[in-house]
Amino acid sequence: MGISITFASFGQRTFVHPGGTHNQAELDFVKAKITANEQPWRGIFNQMVTIATANNRTTAPTDENGQKADARKAYANALAWYYTGNATYAQNAIDVLNVWGNTFTGYTPLVGQNQLQGGWIGALLGPAAEIMRGYSGWAPADMARVQNMFKTAFYPVLNTMSTWNGNVDLTQIDAMMNIAVFCEDETEFNLGIQRLRARNLNYFYVTTDGTRTDNANWFNPTAWVNGLTQETCRDNGHHAQYAMASALHATEVAWNQGVDLYTENEQRYVATLELMANQILTGQMQGTCANNATTASLFATWEVGYNHYHNRKGLSLPYTNSLITTRVRANGQSDWNIFFETLTHNLDGYVTNSCTTPAPVVTSPVNYAIGDVANQLTATGTDLKWYSTISGTASSTAPTPATTTAGTSTYYVSQTLNGCEGPKASITVGIMKLFKIPKTITTPTVDGTIDDVWQSNGNSQSLTNLVLGTVTNAADLSGTFKALWDNTYLYILADINDELKVNDSPEIYFDDALELHLDINNNKAATYGANDFLYTFGWNDGAAITTTPAGRSTTNISYSMVAKTGGYVFEARIPWSTLQGTPTVGQLVGFDLHANDDDNGGQRDGKLSWNATTDDAWQNPSLFGTAVLEDLISPLNVNNGNLNKDLTNNSLADIILYPNPSNSIFNIDVSEDVVVTVIDQLGKEIEKFNVADHKTFGIDYPTGFYLVRVSNLLGDTKTFKILRNN
Repeated sequence: MGISITFASFGQRTFVHPGGTHNQAELDFVKAKITANEQPWRGIFNQMVTIATANNRTTAPTDENGQKADARKAYANALAWYYTGNATYAQNAIDVLNVWGNTFTGYTPLVGQNQLQGGWIGALLGPAAEIMRGYSGWAPADMARVQNMFKTAFYPVLNTMSTWNGNVDLTQIDAMMNIAVFCEDETEFNLGIQRLRARNLNYFYVTTDGTRTDNANWFNPTAWVNGLTQETCRDNGHHAQYAMASALHATEVAWNQGVDLYTENEQRYVATLELMANQILTGQMQGTCANNATTASLFATWEVGYNHYHNRKGLSLPYTNSLITTRVRANGQSDWNIFFETLTHNLDGYVTNSCTTPAPVVTSPVNYAIGDVANQLTATGTDLKWYSTISGTASSTAPTPATTTAGTSTYYVSQTLNGCEGPKASITVGIMKLFKIPKTITTPTVDGTIDDVWQSNGNSQSLTNLVLGTVTNAADLSGTFKALWDNTYLYILADINDELKVNDSPEIYFDDALELHLDINNNKAATYGANDFLYTFGWNDGAAITTTPAGRSTTNISYSMVAKTGGYVFEARIPWSTLQGTPTVGQLVGFDLHANDDDNGGQRDGKLSWNATTDDAWQNPSLFGTAVLEDLISPLNVNNGNLNKDLTNNSLADIILYPNPSNSIFNIDVSEDVVVTVIDQLGKEIEKFNVADHKTFGIDYPTGFYLVRVSNLLGDTKTFKILRNN
C-alpha cells in the first residue's frame, strides 16, 4: 500500500499549476499563435528570445542590475521553453533558478531599496519558477531548494511592508503572490490578498471614497477624479505605471487560483486604465495635476487589465484599446516586473464563454515508497479528464503511478459540467526512496550484538552510493542497516564490512567511522537548522561522538561498535528528547547514513552513503533521504489492518475473538473442535490449547502483537492478529 501522507503545510487550497500570472490555457493560445507565425506574437517572441541565453554564473549576484539580468533570463527561458518545447531553454531557466536556490541568502537590510529590489526580482523569478514547475527534467531536490530559497531569502524582505510610496508595496505583493503559488503557500497567498485589498483603497481613487485629506501623500492633485493614482502627479509615466502593473499581476494570480479580485476592484482598475491611457495619448494630465503636460514613458503594462475587462468581461475601454493598438504593441518597454505583456497577455481572439466550471478537488502530493503497490489517482468532480502532461491528450481513466524509480511526476485532471471543461488541477506523485522504521516494544540492548528483535525487523537498507574516493570491493567497504523506535528512543543497527579498521586521525571522520544524519522535521533545507543533526561515531573511539553543527547535544546517547570478522557491528540509542522530537506513527524524518573507510592511515580512502549522491550532506540537509516511523512490528510480516480481520481465507466456520485489543484476557468462541496456537512477535509458540465452544486466554501475555492460529480436524486454518495493551 502507498503511504497516506499529504503535505498540506499551509492550508487547504488546491493550487492550480501553472497559475501565477499565466494559466495553461492562455499560454497554449499564445503558443499556437507563435507556431503559426502570427503577429504581434511572433515578432515580440523574437525580441524576448534574445534574452533567453545560457547561464554564466555560479553564484547569485547581489547588485540590482545583475539580479535583474538573471531574473529576466530565467523568465525568458521559461517562456521560450513553454512556447517551443526546446529543452535547451528549459535547462537555461533551471540553471539560473538552481544557482539562486543554492547560493542566494537574502537582502540586508530589510528596508528601503531592498524592499523594492526584492519585489522586482521576485516578480520575475516567481513566474519563471512556476512555469518550470511543469518540466519533468527539474530535479525535485533542486526545485525544493529554490522553494526554500524563496521562503528564507525573499519572504523576510517582501513581508516587511514598505513605508515608501505605494508602488513599492504593490511590487512586493506582485512577488509575494507569484512565489506563494510556486511554493503552494496558503499563508503567504492569503497575506498577499490581504495587503492588495488594503493597498488598492489607498492607491487607486474613486469618488465614492469621499474626500481625502492626505493631499501631500498623493502629490497634491488639483482634481480628485475616478482613476487618479497615488503617484499620478508624481510621475505618471513611471511609478504609476509600475504600480498599476503590479496590482494587475497580483490580481491575475488570484484569478488563476479561483479568487476574483477583479470584480471588487472593477471601478478602480478600469477608471485607472482609461484615465492614464487618455493622459498618455493626449500628453495632457486632464486637469488632475498642477503641471498639466506629461511626457510619459510607455511600458508594456496594459495587456493584463485590458485582457480581463475587455476580452473576458466584454467591457469597452476605448482609450486603453487605442493606446495598446497604436503604441504599446509597437513601442512598449519591458522593464523590471513589466515583462513582455503583449506576448503573454495579448489574448485578442481567445474565445472565452460563461463557463464557470471549477477545477476538481484533489489531494496532492501523493507519496509512495519505491516498490509500493500504487492506487489509481482520484479526484472529486464530474466527467473527469486525466492528463499525463499539462497539454497532453485527455483520458477518462485515472492513471496508476509507477513506483519502480524514485522521482516526482505531475498529473493533471479537469472536470466538465454542461459541456464546459474547467481548469486542470495538478496532483504531484512522489516516489521516495523510503526507509521504514517500525516501532518496537522490545528494547534492543546496545552492545553490538544483533538481538532477536532486530531479526524480526525486515526493513534493511544498504549503503550503495559512492560519494568520495574509491571502494575496491564489498570487503573493502559495504554494509546494511536497520532502525527501530519507541516513544523514548531511536535505535540504529549497522552491520559493516570493512577488512581494515583504522583509528589514527584527530578528525574522527578521516578514520573508519559512521555518520548518522537526522532531520527530525524533514524540512530538507539547504542549510542546517535547529532540528538537523549529524552525529559521527568513530571506530575504537570509546564513547566519543562528534556533532555537526558543533555544540549539538549528545545527552544520553549511547552506542557500541564491536569487531566482527571482516568488519564491525554498530548499535546506537538516541533519545528523542535530545533530538527535540516527539515521535508519532506516520511521521517522516530526514535520514541518511554514511560509512567512512580509511585503509592506510591519513585521510579517508572512500565513503559510501545510503541516499546522498555527493559528499555535501554534512552542510546540506536537502541531500538526506526520508524515513517513516511505522507502527509496531507485524508478527511474521502479516499485513496491518483490522485486528479482528481473518488473515486467511478458507472455509473454517465463523470464529469470534474478543476484545481486541485487550488489557486483560481474550475470549474465543467457536462452533466446532479446534486447536488454537498463539505465536509471539519473534515467531515463537507460547501457548496451544483445544477448544470446542468458549475459552479465555492471555492473562499473562506481555504487551505486544500476537498471531492466533485456529485449525480444525479437516486441516482448515484461519489466522488472526491480536494486540495486548498495557
